[in-house]
Amino acid sequence: TREEGGEGFVLARQREMVTLPEAICFLDDGVTLVVSCRDDNYFHYLDTGDGTEMKVNMNALGDDHVSFTVLDMVLSPNGKMLLASTDRSRLILFVVTWIR
Repeated sequence: TREEGGEGFVLARQREMVTLPEAICFLDDGVTLVVSCRDDNYFHYLDTGDGTEMKVNMNALGDDHVSFTVLDMVLSPNGKMLLASTDRSRLILFVVTWIR
């Protein structure tokens, strides 16, 4: 509970993911979260405003094989690329595909 005149947090939105979220990053629009979950080969682009979700397959071949988990990610300074660090000692650079 938020105290009168005090600072705190107010729940804006929540979502249950398919498995444990491992990496989370805001896009430069300040509204979109990119979430990567363990044992899942998709980036989940979540619009924190209206709650919509877009899934983007991380596999180059478009299959559903899970060969790595993204443990950390960072957005490029221009907001056009997302660098992912995996549990397989790999860095993978993705082009941001979310279009608002």
